[in-house]
Amino acid sequence: MRKLAKDAGVPVFAPREFYAGRINEGLEITNFLRRFTTESHGYMNARRKKVGEDKTSDVLDWVYGYYRLVLES
Repeated sequence: MRKLAKDAGVPVFAPREFYAGRINEGLEITNFLRRFTTESHGYMNARRKKVGEDKTSDVLDWVYGYYRLVLES
């Protein structure tokens, strides 16, 4: 894709190339993970009221761990 875009004269950026110097990456990661935790708790409470207990909490724990692995590496 990158080569096709360049061949077509389209500027191509990796995410870090695009936002370099525009954000504090560590702070954004911390804030994202904090929001994920806060919002997932609210989501789980609403879901439990609607459908009862299920494995959604386990899935969200896995997703959180995945985000940490990717974002903090």
